[in-house]
Amino acid sequence: QQQQQQQHRQQQQQHHQKQKEQHQPLPQGRPPRVLCGHSNAVEGCALSADGRLAVSCSRDQTLMMWDPHQGLRTATLRGHTGWVWDCCFAPGEQYFLSASSDKTLRVWQVTDRVCVRVLRGHSNTVLRCCWSADGKTIFSAGREKRIRLWPGRIGQGEEGSSAGEASLPVDASAKSLCEEQSSETAGMVAALKQSSAQALGRLAELELALNKEKARSTALQSELEALQAERQHNEGERDSEVLLVTVNCKPISPSNSLFLSL
Repeated sequence: QQQQQQQHRQQQQQHHQKQKEQHQPLPQGRPPRVLCGHSNAVEGCALSADGRLAVSCSRDQTLMMWDPHQGLRTATLRGHTGWVWDCCFAPGEQYFLSASSDKTLRVWQVTDRVCVRVLRGHSNTVLRCCWSADGKTIFSAGREKRIRLWPGRIGQGEEGSSAGEASLPVDASAKSLCEEQSSETAGMVAALKQSSAQALGRLAELELALNKEKARSTALQSELEALQAERQHNEGERDSEVLLVTVNCKPISPSNSLFLSL
């Protein structure tokens, strides 16, 4: 194990040294280059390890390949039907990956600049994607609050499915965790549906009670208006009778006039 670790460190050091030798920084004093070409917001970009290739993704539904040292666009890749949110290179950098709001991921070949694989399985926008260091697994994160695992093998023009929907060479513990989380999510969804049904039933009861109260209030208002009208009518008749009696009465005694009023 110690020998393997030592060999791994040596390989890493050689790889980093090779990257430093191949990397050509911009000359000092020169202003940074601006790479223009997308017609909408740029959501992500990725740079190859040797710094010779860059890939950008945009809301204009395209990916673009660039030569960062020359500041030139080398290719425009189309295929997604929604905003492209993320992109990354595969180990070895023969392929790169893109994630989109059309609910898919696409694997693109660097040399031929074509899509060689489409990954379907997300039920909402795919926001982020990455490749494992050994290149065996692809990870993607969706807006539906799920992380999906995909096999890293590349097949020309094949349709891929996630670990949750097909028997794929994914770690058993990860698959078990996904199944457990799926069961838990299904239980939560069922509980939410039940509580929603109860809430809707209670809302219907309250709405029925409110309608009854409104009808009762309308009836009471009508009854009150009728009583007020009857009262006004009775008061008008009483005033007329008092006036008639007062006018027609004569004094009983000359010293003390007494009037009858009803």
